[in-house]
Amino acid sequence: MAADREFRLFISAVSGELKSYRSEVARVLRRKELEVRDQEHFRQGPATLLEQLADYIQKCDAVILLVGERAGAFPSDDHASALGTIPIFEQYRRETGQTRASYTQWEFLLARHHGKPTYVFFTGDGFKPDNASSEAADSCQAAYRQWIEHEGKHYDVFTNAAKLIEHVLVLPLSDPAEPSALPATEEAAARRHREQMDAMEALRLELAREKGIDPANLSPLFEHLGQVGPTIDEMRVRAGEAIAEIIARSERQVEVSNEGADIDAAIGAARQKLAGLDTAGARAVLTDKIAEEEEARRQRLVPLLHEKAAIERLGYDYQAAKVTLKQLVALAPDSVWDWIGLGDLFVTIGSLDEAATAFRGASNAARRTGDERDLSVSYNKIGDVLVAQGNLPEALKSFRASHDIFDRLAKADPGNAGWQRDLSVSYAKLASIYLASKQMSQARDALAAGRAVLAPLVEQYPDWSEWKQDLAWFDRQIAALKK
Repeated sequence: MAADREFRLFISAVSGELKSYRSEVARVLRRKELEVRDQEHFRQGPATLLEQLADYIQKCDAVILLVGERAGAFPSDDHASALGTIPIFEQYRRETGQTRASYTQWEFLLARHHGKPTYVFFTGDGFKPDNASSEAADSCQAAYRQWIEHEGKHYDVFTNAAKLIEHVLVLPLSDPAEPSALPATEEAAARRHREQMDAMEALRLELAREKGIDPANLSPLFEHLGQVGPTIDEMRVRAGEAIAEIIARSERQVEVSNEGADIDAAIGAARQKLAGLDTAGARAVLTDKIAEEEEARRQRLVPLLHEKAAIERLGYDYQAAKVTLKQLVALAPDSVWDWIGLGDLFVTIGSLDEAATAFRGASNAARRTGDERDLSVSYNKIGDVLVAQGNLPEALKSFRASHDIFDRLAKADPGNAGWQRDLSVSYAKLASIYLASKQMSQARDALAAGRAVLAPLVEQYPDWSEWKQDLAWFDRQIAALKK
């Protein structure tokens, strides 16, 4: 019997820790002809990311949540407040003492709020994240995990992708109008898979006992051996060979190199980890050192690229400047003003769609860094592009979002002249849209408010000619409306 629509699933996971696991779950479920979405399907538009997530989760049939030790990114307080009152969030805050929730935590809370079935999978001991980190686990995530367990919503624990898929395959996921039982062939495959995994687990524990090590240290080796598809006897032989080679490498002396004592020390620390067959720990040591070296290189490259881009723009070589600026944002994706510089360049050469993409990159970077002023500037830039494209309604939304931030910042620090001037500019942006849209009453109000903010600044800083010019612009606009 054909379903009217596909069964809709949302998969929640922190990308930096669980992206590959989420992708594998999505792949398996799509083979079952289910509609699967995750946070990466949503792109910034008029609605905030949190609003888009809330809208989709409300429409979906179930939510699968992969919960590790990282909370991931957090929405701004404004974006969370825009959802209105969410009783389960208030309960979460009250019972955990947490004041806010990350995007992935919100995904669980929104699923509960809308009464959706939730299937929660916790990472367990020996779990290997996509990106190893030496940092301590997030305390807010620990509180979140404990709260879920207390709520009785904890479904199961996984340590590797194979174990996770085993759990997912037996979930009662199907179209609401159809029976939820798995097909016989798939059920048999799932049973064989469980038997294989049980045998692998027994072998892992046996070898760990023989070597006197933590069984978790052998998890990465067995996970990757399992992907090759050997029999248990073949796996025993291959695991034995790998263990012997790992121990042999751990015993090799680190040769003194010309690259520096710190490089040699990192290699030595990695080999110490190998002595306990801790390949994940060894890789983490090297990954951290590589990241440190890459960051040092990035820090040296960034000022050179800044100077190169500036010279290229001075020489009107916009194509070369575009390439250089793209290198900059690739090296420093959280550099808001490099994204804005790239967007401004695209405006200059008339590539408005690419300019909008760059300015949205700036807004995303501002959210990651938590810089509200930069976020407001990026909203203004997006609004300017929308005006140039003739999309006044969406431009107004972007300018209003910018204005809300500038208004809040200006009220929080009335003595900050820069923020007061920013607020006057935001009123000018709004007035321009209202004038273009023939909304004369709103235009008058915005112009009057902007002038009221700017006039004291001009009086306080009489030598700032640009601010005098801004005030003159307000006066001309106000006078024109009186005619």
